Amino acid sequence: GSGVNVPLFSDLKRHNMGPRLAETFERGEIANEDFITARLWGIADTAPYLHDARATTLTEAIEYHGGEAQTARDNFLALSAADQTLLLTFLRSLRTPKNPNEELLPL
Repeated sequence: GSGVNVPLFSDLKRHNMGPRLAETFERGEIANEDFITARLWGIADTAPYLHDARATTLTEAIEYHGGEAQTARDNFLALSAADQTLLLTFLRSLRTPKNPNEELLPL
């Protein structure tokens, strides 16, 4: 009955993200395209982005998505420049709380 509401912005599920984000290995193993959805909470504090830090901007990180995220990627790219800016501004507002005991909401 106690706890806090943490706005992770993640489903914490494993998803196929397509070949552009696949892990690469040096010994012939099969590349892994499956990743657990990273939390967006705190994304403003975590550049560079993606599991291997290959994206230096949020836009680049979105553009790398494929597989199960292809539709979300395509929808972002289809937005007007103004709407892309609004979405990126929102993402940049998702900071990790400095005082989580005070900033998180009780359940």
